[in-house]
Amino acid sequence: MKRAFIAVLMLLVPALLFSGAWMDARASFGYWYTTNAFSSPLPNGYGADESYPATGEFIKRHDIGGSLSLDIYFSDGARTGVSAAAAASYPLSSTAFRPDKIGEVWTYDEIEPTAEKDAELRFGFGPVFRFDMGDAEIILPIRLSVGTFDCFSSGLIFGVWVEPAVNVFFTEDLYFSAGITYNANLMKFLFGSEKVYDEGYIKLSIGGFVGLGVRIGG
Repeated sequence: MKRAFIAVLMLLVPALLFSGAWMDARASFGYWYTTNAFSSPLPNGYGADESYPATGEFIKRHDIGGSLSLDIYFSDGARTGVSAAAAASYPLSSTAFRPDKIGEVWTYDEIEPTAEKDAELRFGFGPVFRFDMGDAEIILPIRLSVGTFDCFSSGLIFGVWVEPAVNVFFTEDLYFSAGITYNANLMKFLFGSEKVYDEGYIKLSIGGFVGLGVRIGG
């Protein structure tokens, strides 16, 4: 697999250099917050026999991590291209709350998270849109994502990863980047379970990042 990746890269870079296309490679560092608790105080009114979230967990997780992205534009001045990215993060803190109902009274017990408490890995691919402003540009990658919070031991999480950013160029080839990262984790397919997917699964992540990039080709 590693040899195949190197071979593809060796073929891709010369093709970009001689075709008039270019490739933006960026390394970034950032923070993001992930949760499925969309109100404060936590919601109530769910029946004890309902599958979600009454028998699930509310997660509040703060992460720091890094990402690598690759944006390819296939013609000079193109406003659209393709984008691929990979991100990894580790929680600074991860808190879980489990709903409990005694009679008509709801409580939320803070517990040790039983899932999604390890390093997060995320991979994405999709279109990128670009607006040129001379020494700066605005980009909007919209990627389909696949990821995990537990090293792919329980299943695969699919979603949409949106990452608007501003790139400010120091030279023709080097630039500083800052932006917002938003990931909607919309579906979790399970391994080793009678269920194919986790019913009612949704977790949203939002944060910010800064990074440095290099442009190849053009």
